[in-house]
Amino acid sequence: MNVYESIQEMIGGTPLVRLSGYGRKKKLKAEILAKLEYLNPAGSVKDRVALYMLQDAEKNRDRIKGMLNETQYANDDDAVKMINQLLTDIDVEIAVKRENMQKTFSNNITNVQQYIKEVSAMQSDVGSRMTKLEMIQTRVKEQRATFKELKSQNEDVESEVAITEFNEANLVYNSALAATGNVLKQTLLDYL
Repeated sequence: MNVYESIQEMIGGTPLVRLSGYGRKKKLKAEILAKLEYLNPAGSVKDRVALYMLQDAEKNRDRIKGMLNETQYANDDDAVKMINQLLTDIDVEIAVKRENMQKTFSNNITNVQQYIKEVSAMQSDVGSRMTKLEMIQTRVKEQRATFKELKSQNEDVESEVAITEFNEANLVYNSALAATGNVLKQTLLDYL
């Protein structure tokens, strides 16, 4: 794991990813690579620009500080005042740029924290859905086993036995209907 001394060290060096699946799908002969700039601290290629602007301002400050040591400027009080004023202005510029970078990084850290919360919520939702699916899968397996067992029991019964039991049940049903009809017929005649 990389450990950085400052967030500025994290800018740049983002990885390249070969998009071979995309190339195959589109039947491309060229190799397609994607630069993952979203892995910069603020999630953008603009991080590089901000860093380069800050580094450029720091180089300018160093160059102007070096002018104080040059004899053509060191002996001229007006030049020294002007150089000191430039140094003050550059220090303010550097401070503003650093503050802006820090705000940008802080905002993106807040955004990342929000994304993490959303991902956690989605993971919980997926987990509960997976649990429900597993329960349904278990229930379906049990019902399938019950169905197979009943089917097996039905297949084991011989046709002659099933027909005999059906005819017996039909005879009992018809006898019950006839007996009920006779009782009702007699009751109806008594009523009239």
